[in-house]
Amino acid sequence: MSQNNTSNSVALSEREMMLDSLNTQEMMTASYNSFICECSTKDLRNAFLTILDDEHDIFAEVSEEMSSRGWQQNKQAEQSEILKVNQKISKES
Repeated sequence: MSQNNTSNSVALSEREMMLDSLNTQEMMTASYNSFICECSTKDLRNAFLTILDDEHDIFAEVSEEMSSRGWQQNKQAEQSEILKVNQKISKES
């Protein structure tokens, strides 16, 4: 973080702001998941699900931008790992 000498404020770098945004999105999605479980009507639940989907999109956009700048590495899942997860889910269903 860099400090501005003309005031007592602390300026965040772009990377720090984007990391803060990712952390905020994680907290927001966790909160919306909890809200969705507590909804008393289908319409309210659907409204929160729409908002949750938007929050996930925002997270993905910020994450992709950070990755394009070299600030975050997104590891691609290997096809064999994806297959294992799919098989496990199929067995549990």
